[in-house]
Amino acid sequence: RQQGELLPRRRSSRRAPPRPPRSRHLASRSLPLRPRLRTTMVLGGGVFFAFSLGVLSLRFRRHSEREGPAVVRFSLDMDDLAEMEARYLRGEGGRLGRECLFYRWTQDAAKVYVTIPLPSLPPKTDVSLVISPEDFGMDCIFAAREIDGISGALAGLAAPELSSWDLRDDPIDGPSVEVEVVKAPREGYSEMWQAFLAGEVAAPTVQFTGRCEKTGARFRQRRDTVDVEFDLHPSVTPADIQVDVRPDSWAVDLGDRRVQGTLRGRVRPEDTLWLVDDDEHQGDHHHRESPRGRRTLYITLAKDSPTSWWSGLTERK
Repeated sequence: RQQGELLPRRRSSRRAPPRPPRSRHLASRSLPLRPRLRTTMVLGGGVFFAFSLGVLSLRFRRHSEREGPAVVRFSLDMDDLAEMEARYLRGEGGRLGRECLFYRWTQDAAKVYVTIPLPSLPPKTDVSLVISPEDFGMDCIFAAREIDGISGALAGLAAPELSSWDLRDDPIDGPSVEVEVVKAPREGYSEMWQAFLAGEVAAPTVQFTGRCEKTGARFRQRRDTVDVEFDLHPSVTPADIQVDVRPDSWAVDLGDRRVQGTLRGRVRPEDTLWLVDDDEHQGDHHHRESPRGRRTLYITLAKDSPTSWWSGLTERK
């Protein structure tokens, strides 16, 4: 061969691998698969979204039930609410409210007014009262022997920083804690509360001490007895006194007048005690209204049930 002449290329016995199909062939073959893939992805995404939404709503419900405030929504018994509003407009019973055993409350659109009777007037430092947006609690060291503390979840939202309380000593109703709870209404919730504390039960409010409007007697009740005092004319002697006590009523002849009526609780007549004495007490909380030197009739009524609390001494009727 001459120099510079190219040698012929040898053919390899090994066959080259087949070429992949061209892109146009691949595109034409994949066209029927696209709708199926799209449908599968849409259905899968919808199922995942629905599952996620269900989990989130369940967690939200559990969170609300555990931490949500005890408030009253607009889904109330409209018949009862309409009747309460009608009584309010007619001027019957003042503001909307309720009597419970150890407290009574009324309300207007802005505040809830609570009265908590006490057995005696304590120093203000002996009263512990806590108000939070959702809870209420009151305890009195001096009255611990007579009543337990009052606490519970509020039936609405309160503004603690605007609320206040004070002590009052009324000659008729006796000592009490007066509380003004300022409402903190929120959109979607009723401004008028159906209760002060969640789960409260309506009952005549206890009156530990005070003056009976019907008989004029001063009284103070304990767990098992009711102590009563009548001022007598100086000329009245023990022989002029007659005390007739029955299980649910009484009649007392005071010499110059006679009082009688239905008691607000049942008593054991055989355990009744009474005596006439010249009152020499002065400054004592139980005898603070008895003038010195006046003759006084003392009566002790034994309650039929030591666990019952009376809302007063004698029925007004």
